[in-house]
Amino acid sequence: MSDDLQAEINRARAAVSMGPKEKFVASFAELTRCEILGGEYTRKKGLFSSEKIKVKSSLSGFLSLTNQRIVFVERRGIMNFSYHCKVSIPLEKIVSTSACGWYTRFIAVVDSDGLEYRFPVRKEKENEMKNMIDLLIHQRRISLEEEEKSKKVQVVIDFSFLRSIAEKGGLLLTTISCPHCGAPVKLPETGNICKCDHCQREIYAVDIFEKIKQLLSNI
Repeated sequence: MSDDLQAEINRARAAVSMGPKEKFVASFAELTRCEILGGEYTRKKGLFSSEKIKVKSSLSGFLSLTNQRIVFVERRGIMNFSYHCKVSIPLEKIVSTSACGWYTRFIAVVDSDGLEYRFPVRKEKENEMKNMIDLLIHQRRISLEEEEKSKKVQVVIDFSFLRSIAEKGGLLLTTISCPHCGAPVKLPETGNICKCDHCQREIYAVDIFEKIKQLLSNI
């Protein structure tokens, strides 16, 4: 890859606003097209007949894959170029991918809104590109399922929870030492935050939980 092309890809990537934990996985090192098919309009063919035509638009630019979506950055201009992220397809919204075309080969991606995106590809590269997209879709769905599971099993740690954990371990927990100044603090019955009367700093139940775990492991 030439230095000029790499610099152009870097500028195209810079036009993409990345989300939390999102990272680029691949950028295809050539200027390409993105054709978007979606929606229909009716066109008259004669006095008594008509046909439905799909709305189609075409962009020129660079295709990239992240661990969360497919992005296409349009390149505008003739001598001085500007770059604009025009296509963003969340991987979890993709319902099908396929390698199509007779004379010109392309990867077709259809999302849950019914839009079809076509990306031209060389025949010797089409399987590699399709397999990469399919793998990213699979990994993204697994990641989202794990996030959902973690939300369901998340435990709210408050002071009543701390008391029950300590009692199960054979401890009668009524007073704790302030983690900031060491002064004794009466453990509240409920809530997840309290204040030390000596130093006036806040004490969080989750911080005390870590100390209780360490104490119980030493018994």
